[in-house]
Parts: sequence; structure tokens; C-alpha cells
Amino acid sequence: MKKLFFVFLIIFLSCSQNDKRSNSSEVEKDSGEKQKADSVSAGTFQKSEIDSAQNISKTNDYFNRIFNEGRLIQSDFSIMLSVGDSLFSEDTEKKMFYFIVFTKALNGTDGAYSEKYGIVAYEFVTTKTEIFCDNFLNSSGLTDADLENWAKIVCGEILIQYENHVERNIDILEARMKQNIKTSEKDKLDIINKFTHKMRVCYEGVKSL
Repeated sequence: MKKLFFVFLIIFLSCSQNDKRSNSSEVEKDSGEKQKADSVSAGTFQKSEIDSAQNISKTNDYFNRIFNEGRLIQSDFSIMLSVGDSLFSEDTEKKMFYFIVFTKALNGTDGAYSEKYGIVAYEFVTTKTEIFCDNFLNSSGLTDADLENWAKIVCGEILIQYENHVERNIDILEARMKQNIKTSEKDKLDIINKFTHKMRVCYEGVKSL
């Protein structure tokens, strides 16, 4: 567990440092993105997403709190892990909400939960690529910073699984994700390209340590 903690701590810190270096010419733009990400709340989302959150909050207040506050909230270990489990819900009315909750829970994730979150995030982008892209295209409350957090957590999982072959396995993941969508769906291809680029930037930050 200690090893996992340090792996994900290095991932999140080094990626943040590398992002600052690689985007030094776009300070104002990055600052605007950060302010946007930091201010995410229920008011940022579309009405349908808010309605879904209000309905689900009747049975799961913990998920609703993450949705509203835009970050992981400490609770019982099993409850916190259930955020990852919910990502694969087949409930058509709730699965977008669960995706948003998981995404926001990546804000504040530490080593204790990153192992589970990394596993489910990697599986999701690999097997639910279209849904992943659709969610980032269609949810008004998901930001570039959220996509970056997905890139960090998946990069961390690849680093654990393929320590000596990270770059190759990022390439393999990118190819597999692109195989899962139609070549004519340019918007989704753009999301995948952006996502895997962030993973590569993240890994460059790790290598520089």
C-alpha cells in the first residue's frame, strides 16, 4: 500500500510540475482553466444532470456531496470504493451522474483509493471508450482539468502494471481506444488524442524526477 501511495503521489505531483513547464507560454489560459475547475459546482451542470443528482441524493447523499463539492470526501473505506464500482452502472438514468461523481472524486484521491480508482479508470477507457468520449463532449460541467485527472490516474495504473514499458503501453491504449470508435467521429478522436497526450506529458514529468 505504501508503494502505491508513493507511485500515485509522484504521478500527481510530477504531472502538475511538468504541466507548468510545458505550458509556461499560456499562463493566463491555464489560470482561467484552473479557476474554472476550482469553481465547479452543481450550478455548472446542465439541468438534466442536476435533476439526476437530486433524485439520487434521496438514496445516496455521499455521491451527491461529491457532485456538489467537486472533490473526494472522506468517509468509510467501502463507501469511498463504491464510487469506483458505480462507474460501470447500467442504469441509463444515473450512469452520467456516476461518471461525473467518479471524475470529481479524482480531486483529492490519495494512495489508499488510487489503486482501485486506477484499475476501474483504466478498464473504463479501454472498454467504454465511446461513453468516456461522449461524457466529456456532452457534459457542460466537465473541464480540461477533469480530463487531466483521468490521464493521471490511468497513467499511474499503467506505471504500476508496465513499469518498464509505459510509453509503449500508452501507445497501445491509444490504438485500442481509437479502434473502439468510428473513424468519422472526429470529436471523439480529438478527446482520445487530448487524453493520451496528457498521459504522455504526465509520464515525462515522472521521468524527469
